[in-house]
Amino acid sequence: MGALASLRYGLSRLKIRRLYNQSKYRESISFAELQLNCPVNALFAKDIIIRALWNLEEWSLVIDFVMAHPQIDTSNYLQRARYKLNQGHLEILPPPELRSIEWNSIELLQNWYQAGKVLWLRYPNGWLH
Repeated sequence: MGALASLRYGLSRLKIRRLYNQSKYRESISFAELQLNCPVNALFAKDIIIRALWNLEEWSLVIDFVMAHPQIDTSNYLQRARYKLNQGHLEILPPPELRSIEWNSIELLQNWYQAGKVLWLRYPNGWLH
């Protein structure tokens, strides 16, 4: 590899790193994607892309990228992104004796129930405790 090629690779990394460090994640991803086929910068580019996607909270894109490039998942991005993605979708179910109770839109105080030491609130879309 010649000195000119080394300089060009180094300048590419510098530009990508500068964008990433300025929190310009989308721009850093765009420039890093141009380096994915570069034998010298490919690993660096993949690392920047996965970290930028993580910082953008693009959990499904993180999962897709790690599935396409499993060798870069040294920080368990796949497992952590799956957790983040499913975190808001966990349904909390009350004890079986409360599950058939419907939301009372007229008497709101009738939506509170206690099962053991746990206080449950029935609301139109589910349960809270």
